[in-house]
Formats: sequence, structure tokens, C-alpha cells
Amino acid sequence: MSLKPSGPEGTKSCQDSNSTSAVNTTEPAGPKHSRKRKLSTSDAADNLSKRIHRTSDHFQMTIDPSPGAVVGSLDGFQPELSSKPGIPQGRSEAGSGFFPHSQNLVFHNPTMIDNSKHVYTNERLSKALEWLAKNIMHGAEFDSSARDPPPRCHPGTRTSIIEKAQDWVQNDKRERKLWWLRGPAGVGKSAIVQTLAESQYQARRLGASIFFSRPNGRNNPRQVLPSIAYQFAVRDRAYKSYIADLMTTDPNCLQKSMGEQFRILIVEPFAVMQIRSQSETCVVALDGLDECAGDQTETWSLGLVHPYGRHSDRAQCEIVRLVSDFILQYPLVPLIWIIASRPEPHLKAVFQSDRVRLGFWAEDVPVDSEEAFRDVEKYLHTEFSRIRQDYPDLIPTTPTWPSNAHFLAIAKGSSGLFAFASVIVRFIDDPWIGNPVAQLDCVLSALSRMINSQQQNPLAALDALYTEIISRISPGVLQTTKRLLGSLIFLERSHVNVSDCGFRCICNLLDIKRDVAVSALRNLHSVLRIPEAEEIANDRPRFYHASFQDYLEEPLRSHEYWIDQASFGKELFWGSVRLMKALYYRELYSGVKIAQVLTVFL
Repeated sequence: MSLKPSGPEGTKSCQDSNSTSAVNTTEPAGPKHSRKRKLSTSDAADNLSKRIHRTSDHFQMTIDPSPGAVVGSLDGFQPELSSKPGIPQGRSEAGSGFFPHSQNLVFHNPTMIDNSKHVYTNERLSKALEWLAKNIMHGAEFDSSARDPPPRCHPGTRTSIIEKAQDWVQNDKRERKLWWLRGPAGVGKSAIVQTLAESQYQARRLGASIFFSRPNGRNNPRQVLPSIAYQFAVRDRAYKSYIADLMTTDPNCLQKSMGEQFRILIVEPFAVMQIRSQSETCVVALDGLDECAGDQTETWSLGLVHPYGRHSDRAQCEIVRLVSDFILQYPLVPLIWIIASRPEPHLKAVFQSDRVRLGFWAEDVPVDSEEAFRDVEKYLHTEFSRIRQDYPDLIPTTPTWPSNAHFLAIAKGSSGLFAFASVIVRFIDDPWIGNPVAQLDCVLSALSRMINSQQQNPLAALDALYTEIISRISPGVLQTTKRLLGSLIFLERSHVNVSDCGFRCICNLLDIKRDVAVSALRNLHSVLRIPEAEEIANDRPRFYHASFQDYLEEPLRSHEYWIDQASFGKELFWGSVRLMKALYYRELYSGVKIAQVLTVFL
């Protein structure tokens, strides 16, 4: 391999480090530049004819593959390596990179050019990630701070389902590469997927994860595939290089239909170019697919024309179909998929269609089963023990609190629903109330009314608890609470980012003072994740679980507490108009980005 300067900066030559003569690199002559340094390479470098051109601020290397030569990948390349004291020396991995087996090579801000492929720089790869990041679903990844603390399986619960899933992931001879985890709202599907995602991440088998949330605005179908691509790019350098090329050749590809996005971001790199073809199988997990939505305009622009009902239903079915077609057409690609959702009719129909049914296996999360009851009881025992320790001055050690009869009433009322159990725990342990004994009495009262009404609705206990929680709001404050809740629902359904309309924005649009708004939500800490006081102005409350939003929007369940989010959307619109007038006439308003909010209504 020879090193030749592109300008009058001296000559450079290079031989293999095992040869008798070392490699000398002479810097430009001058009073401060008369020094030499040594470079070493491996025998594999002799198979390549290379040219290095020295530019003003970096080396540019061109690699011309000779017949029979093995062109190294970028996997073993480490930028900004140095042999200076205190800085780790760089060493490429055996058999990978441009300089396999080499040591002590120093490059600063390099540009590596493979004539058979493309140009790669650290800056270009970083720009590729930034390009993807503009189109992803923020806060949807398994370890996102927006979901902290995420739902997890309590130790010792859901063991049979988790073990079965772990066996499937680790089985290289698996026949089906799509797992559909299904169950009604509140049974703990998200906790199961979260637990699996964490374990696969630790095992370095997690490719990507998306946790949809309709109440929290993580449900835009446009962002699904870019989000998956972004996570793959962060974890796999070869895929990130592919994305960098894609950004250059087709920068508008992320605005194309969902089917075309899937082809460009999944099929081309993994099936055609065979990125990761020699790697271990990795998992892509999609939790809460039934909460993936999008407005009518968005969904039709994605090219979703299948007759499965509402536009959100079509988006969900399209995702299932694309994944199924991929795994059936390319069975050797080392990707397996987990989809968790409620067993909605349109999803049951698409999974049982001829195109899909041969490529997946299903697992039902049990409700009202012995295992579900045992799991909820374990969770409740642990949480009640913790609450007793946190309130020793309020809860005596004897008699046992709660009593055995009260504990069984709560466990029976939960019907195996972890959503019910978690709401109860948050309600009883509400720090704003600070009286778990009184809070427990309220829960038992709500369960008693539910039993006396002889309701057959499987969510009756959960509805009774939600009714009890919201009924504790004083009548004089209730309407303000409903206005705030309706606005939160409308903004999330309209995909308005928190950065464009936080809690301060909502208060200004509704013309509600901040202290009045905070007070109106004070009794809802068990169902709303409310930011800390110093953060709430630029953030906004979020629903813990979609079941509370469903309860509020269904008049047959919430009755006098029913919220028509469309009417509150109109109120936000007129609030925007009022503030725009104030801005125009007085030029005093500087609170929020009203223009972005106003576009939601136009």
C-alpha cells in the first residue's frame, strides 16, 4: 500500500508491519515540522490498492478493490484514535474495517471512500440520524423518559407467558416469526412487552420497540417506520450507513406511503442488501397497535385503501399485513416481530386472512383466570406492604391493614386486570391526600355500589373506581376539570406537540389561572401523570392508561362525567382567536406558539 500526498507536503510510503523495514511518514519540512511517525498495517492491506489524498483538514482515502481483494467494512473503524498518553489506543477488530489487525493508527475527522460503495464520515452519519429524528415518534421507545416509570411485570407474575416468549425468541428453528399478544384493556399487555424488551435489550437482541399511546399522542402511523429505522441505525453501523446513503439519494422518502416506507427502510436493507444477514436474530416489538391512529387526511396519504372500516383501523391492518408479507417472503432475514393489542374485530379479521394467518402465532393474556388472579394478588400484597411502611403513623401494625376481607374484595373486584390494581394503588397512595386509610374506604365504597348494581360489564369495577375518583371533585371545580381533561384529549388526538401547547398554553387558551387549573386536577393524580411544579408550565398532564380516556369519552360509562372532546376543541380554537387578537392589537402576548395551535383547527 502506498501513501501519496495530493499537494507539496512531502512523501509518504507504507509497508506491512511484519516486514523488515518500517513505514515512515515525513511531515512538511520546516523548523517545527521535521519529525517522523510510524504506521503499521496487516497482511490483508496488501490485497488492496489504496490512495490517500491529504486535504486541508482531513485525509481522504480511496480504496480500489483488486481482483480477489477483500474490502473491509466500516464495522471495525474507530474515529479519532490516538496514541497520546491518557487516551486509549485504537485497535481495529480482526477481519473487519479498512485496516484489519492494525494498531496505533491516527486519523482526525477522516473521510473513508470505498470506490465500490459510498463515502462515510462521522458528520454525515450524525446528519442521517438527525434527519430520521425529525420524523420519529418521540417517547415511544421502551426506555424513554416520557414513559418513566414504565409498566413492568411484577416479579413472579405472568411467568408462563414470558417464559414462552423467551423460548420463542431464542429458538433458531422457530416456524413463525410474528407473535400476536392479545387481550382486553388493562390485563397487562404493555407490562409483558416492556419486560421482554428490557430482557432482549440486555441480551443485545432488541432491534426496535414502539409503545403506542393514544392518550399521550404516541399514535401517528407516519412515524412508525422512521422510528423503527432510527433505533436500528443507533444500534447497527451498517444500517446507519445505509440510512446516510438514503438521505442523500432520496431525502423525501420518509414522506411516502407506508408501503413504500416499509420497502425502503425494511425490505431493501435487510432482505436485498442483507444487512445483519450473518447476525443474531433481533426483535421488533410494537405494543398497543390498536391505539395507532391518525386523522383521515394522514391515513389516506399513506396509501391505505383496504376496506377495514375506519381510517385508524386501516392503518393498523396495513402494518400487520406489511410485517406478515415480509416474514413470509423473506424467511431467512433475522428479524422477528411482536405485536400486542386488544383483539379488536378488524385486527382479528386481518390476522385470520389468508395473507397473514400462516405467519403468526397468538397468545391470549388471560382475564378471570387463576393465574391472573394470583398475579394481581401478588402485586397488591407487595404494594400494600410498601404503603404500610410509608405511613407507620397512620396504619397500625395490628390489626392487619387492609383486613383479609377487604383485600379479597379488592382482589375479586380487579378480575385479573392490572390496570384496576394499579389505579387502586395510586389512588390509595396519593401523596396529595396523604391518608391511605380514608382512601381505602372510598375504594371499598365504590366496589360495594358496583356489586349492588349487579352490572355485568367486565370493566364495571374499573368504571366504578373512575367514577369514585372523579366524583370527589367539588361541583364548583368540576366544570373546570372537565374543560382541562377535554382539552388534553383533543390536543393528543390532534397530534399537537407539548412543545407547541403545554399546560401554560392550555390555561391561556381556556382563560384559566394556573393555580385554579392545578387545583382542578389535584384529585386526579391516580389517573393522570402530572408533571412537577417547576416543569408543568412547558409540559402537560398525561393519562396513565387509555382506559380512563375511554371511560370519559363513552357517555354510557361515565354518565354525567362524559366529555365531548370536540366541543372543547372548539373552545381551544376561540381561545386561539382571542389571543391572536390580543397579540395583534397590543403586541403584549409572548406565552405560547399560538400559530401552531391555531393550524390544528383550520
